[in-house]
Amino acid sequence: MESSAIYGMQPQSSWLLDLGTWWLTHRREQAMWWYNRVMMPLGVRFQKKLALCPGMIDTSKVGEILLVCRKQGTAQ
Repeated sequence: MESSAIYGMQPQSSWLLDLGTWWLTHRREQAMWWYNRVMMPLGVRFQKKLALCPGMIDTSKVGEILLVCRKQGTAQ
């Protein structure tokens, strides 16, 4: 049986990406501290639940991570 789902935490706002890029370029150590201790835990907490669909989903609009899971039968 094969299932697939899209997973990612890409922000809806491009200004947030621009701000993050600026911080990584100009204040790398501070940016990584904030990312690891604040942004990532918040992002994981508010991430939508993974919705697996049977078979392969339409990948034409996938801009993040595509997850494919296969369950193999057990050998008798």
